[in-house]
Amino acid sequence: MARASRPLRVDAIRNRDAIVESARQVFAESGTDAALEEIARRGNVGIATLYRRFPTREDLVAAAFEPRLRAYEAAAKAATASADPWEGFSGFVHTACSMQAADAGCADVLSLTFPTTAELDGGFVPPPPG
Repeated sequence: MARASRPLRVDAIRNRDAIVESARQVFAESGTDAALEEIARRGNVGIATLYRRFPTREDLVAAAFEPRLRAYEAAAKAATASADPWEGFSGFVHTACSMQAADAGCADVLSLTFPTTAELDGGFVPPPPG
């Protein structure tokens, strides 16, 4: 029988948050292929701590970019709700381009599909028709 997962300790939560924040900064500067050692260094944690919290690069990328993907989702919803289709479309393109220009990792993430993030992807991919 599997053990119920325990809640993270306060220091583990602090480390996780530091890793995610440093990943956002490093990915924004260098893209998603950036060195994980640099992310750990900036987060003031060891590389083992980074891997304990995020066993794969994909796990870390998903955690770091979830807020950005939620912002894209909100922009898309606002675009489709616009009374003027052209205003909705052009507003979305402007928002998307602005977000990508400010973050080198954005284009990387938007062009990738992570098989381990089905839960996150499910919020953005419409179900098949029928």
